[in-house]
Amino acid sequence: MTIDLSRRTCVLHIGVHKTGTTAIQEFFQENREALLKDHQIYFSKKWHNYTGPLRSVFQPSPEKYHFNVKKGVNTAPLAEQQNKSFLRDLHSDVSASEPGHLLISAEGLSTFDLGQVQALKAILDKSFAHYSIIAYLRHPVSWLPSSVQQNLKNGKTLEQILRRPNNIKYRRKILPWISVFGRGAVVLRDYEFAKQTPLGSVSDFCDLLGVDAKRMHAPAMTSNESLTQTAALLLSQLNRLRPYYVDGRISSDRVLNDYETLMKIEGEKFALPADVLKEVENECSKDLTWLEENCGFSFMNPGENERTKQDIPDATLESIALALSDLCNERTVYLIRALKAEALNLWQSDPAGAIEKLKEIFEIDPSDQKIGLAIQCVREGKSPVLLL
Repeated sequence: MTIDLSRRTCVLHIGVHKTGTTAIQEFFQENREALLKDHQIYFSKKWHNYTGPLRSVFQPSPEKYHFNVKKGVNTAPLAEQQNKSFLRDLHSDVSASEPGHLLISAEGLSTFDLGQVQALKAILDKSFAHYSIIAYLRHPVSWLPSSVQQNLKNGKTLEQILRRPNNIKYRRKILPWISVFGRGAVVLRDYEFAKQTPLGSVSDFCDLLGVDAKRMHAPAMTSNESLTQTAALLLSQLNRLRPYYVDGRISSDRVLNDYETLMKIEGEKFALPADVLKEVENECSKDLTWLEENCGFSFMNPGENERTKQDIPDATLESIALALSDLCNERTVYLIRALKAEALNLWQSDPAGAIEKLKEIFEIDPSDQKIGLAIQCVREGKSPVLLL
């Protein structure tokens, strides 16, 4: 099928999470110029994934949102200032799309409640009268292991997660969009079916837009990598022994995205106990019935996701997790030290180069407020040595 783009349209790709959204975003980011030239579809240059900005703008406590906390934006005044910048970006992209179409991809939109969807539409209605809402859905039994891994990366333990496993609650995710935009504007696609095409959900999405994916440049897409069973257990132990977040910011005992080191561990793919999967399947049965009866949508077979027995003792997992964490921390300390030295060497001869080094430090440790002051010093032609 192809969506109707005979009129100026705002296309909102709302996810959901863990359905190939990263691959879709990377593909359109790589081909944004061709998309605009050949199909009059504008895709943001700055925000190929609009989740962070839009969730920050439309939630009541943006300073507590993990996207902001990781960037050091963990107070209400800082979050308010940043949200104003996010809204300027949105208005700029809307203007840049004229007179054609605007494509916004943000899997976080699938978490919006009715009021948030209405608030977003109120902004977009100033420029658009026609919408298409695209959502890729994944069977809950297939989706849950991916969701658990993401929660592990965000600092939770397996015990915390499995105490009350997530139910994706499709009715809650889809109904607000149908209520605000109408059933005819909402397009639901089966992720398991879509990923069987040559480029997975990318090919399927292109077909919806009337875009020939074969004529586009296919980047070396880095889809969200999974944790193996062993890596997931290690990360869970690490999150228990050294919590990722403390007092609304990343703990001093951890470094930003340190789980990436654990993702290098090979082994059996992560899966969940059979009783957990059965519980989720029972809980989501009403949701699946609602999808079929109200949206004419049903899933393919989700396949096998049951966990095999793990025989690594907890004490061994704990010691390995702490050792890897120590190595990550030491590596980060040395990296920051080297970047500071390079910035000090460059600040007079190459101020722009020095600023880039300082920005790299800020990406690694957003909580270091001295880095922002050091950048300002370099811009003003002053030595940042006392701040570094």
